[in-house]
Amino acid sequence: MEKNDILINIDSQAPNKAAKEWLASGGLGFVPDYLKAEYTYEDSRFDFYLEYQKERWLIEVSSYFYAKYKNAA
Repeated sequence: MEKNDILINIDSQAPNKAAKEWLASGGLGFVPDYLKAEYTYEDSRFDFYLEYQKERWLIEVSSYFYAKYKNAA
């Protein structure tokens, strides 16, 4: 989508796709032994579950929209 000559991402899954690639490639300083997207724990859903050595992680990804306009009132 474009607004005021600025491209805006409206794909709500894009941040999770980028996060998965980042996590899988060692973005946290290690490559997980196991990585699963859309993980359910009890009554909650998390974006990612990963295991590394004996550690278990639940990860939630957030994104936000930020735009700075010149001459904004």
